[in-house]
Amino acid sequence: MSVSTPSLVSAPSLVSAPSLVSAPSLVTVLDAAASAPAIPTANLGTNLDSAQLAYSDAGSTLCEDLDAVQEWHDLVGGVTFKEAINKPIWRDGAGIQFDGLNDHLVQTPTDTGMYTEETGYWFAIARPQSVAVAQNAVIGWARGANDSQSIIMELINANIAINQRGAGGSINTIKGTTTTLVAGTWYVFVWASTGSAYRLWVDDTEQSLTVTSGSNGGAWGKDYNDASVPLDRAAMSGWAGASTSWVPFTGDILRAGRYTVFSESQIVNGTIPYLLTQKPS
Repeated sequence: MSVSTPSLVSAPSLVSAPSLVSAPSLVTVLDAAASAPAIPTANLGTNLDSAQLAYSDAGSTLCEDLDAVQEWHDLVGGVTFKEAINKPIWRDGAGIQFDGLNDHLVQTPTDTGMYTEETGYWFAIARPQSVAVAQNAVIGWARGANDSQSIIMELINANIAINQRGAGGSINTIKGTTTTLVAGTWYVFVWASTGSAYRLWVDDTEQSLTVTSGSNGGAWGKDYNDASVPLDRAAMSGWAGASTSWVPFTGDILRAGRYTVFSESQIVNGTIPYLLTQKPS
């Protein structure tokens, strides 16, 4: 009688190791960095970044969270916005905070080229904490003991606007009506002069404009210089001696700056896309 040989029990198969997740190649990382937008440098006259060169004293001690800001230095033009008494507060990751009462920063222009500029534009990344006000001044130019001549970007009842006071006392107010601003929200603001008219953007949306007083003539630095009333300061959130009609800005400013020539292509395809990458969520 034959005896059957027991079959061999097959060994269990080895558990296959999980495949390694491939790390992004150095080329991929470099490509991503290369494709990130950069701030356009053509005709960039003023570039202020609250993460850089904001000082709690006269330009030697960089701000830390909750420090009062005495000076904010420009990255390209060498100018300084400053205030010795009514100082705003530096907040880590949130820029420079203005209290809406009397905080401000003022720069007496050393860049006299602004007096001969026929066109140009300003920008700001800002977070208003109050929008339901008549005239909430954000940033602009002025001269005179009581801002008798000025060009100011302001907020009027939840809209962005330009208020321009001429040498003869005229007041022109041009309001953007497309975007209704919400308190506590970060925005990119751009206000520009083509030389014959003002234009306004909120984020990447150009605003429809309503002239609420005067006209939209696009007055800029050269217009004041030609009238022998050159603008003598740039300011954020008003300034000491400003007209009581100005309500100081309540909120945060992360970035701000000025270009010396108007270019729609640069605004739409360069400046705004870059600023949107810098805007906090």
